Amino acid sequence: MISRIPNFYMPPLGGPLNWGDEQSGELPSAVMAFFHKTQTPEQLELVRQYCEYYIHAPCWDMNPHHDEETRQELEQVRKVIRQVKNWRELNAWIHKCLNMGIDPL
Repeated sequence: MISRIPNFYMPPLGGPLNWGDEQSGELPSAVMAFFHKTQTPEQLELVRQYCEYYIHAPCWDMNPHHDEETRQELEQVRKVIRQVKNWRELNAWIHKCLNMGIDPL
């Protein structure tokens, strides 16, 4: 599936765009539906795509406080997001990111 999320990151450090700033209203609606567990499959996929975009932001690679274990953890969550298929898996993935200090939503 082709991602509907642009592959653009904010200079100078390559930070991700915020889902709440998306102009069509589709992504914010999908995120809110995700929070309320009322999302359609299409909305879930849009939120998953945004999370994939978010976790691949270059800024996460530039943290001087990341040790080897943290870098491996980051690579793992980057791989796992591609395979997320349902609300529970995405919710668990988000909590894994939160435990790392990264808040995708």
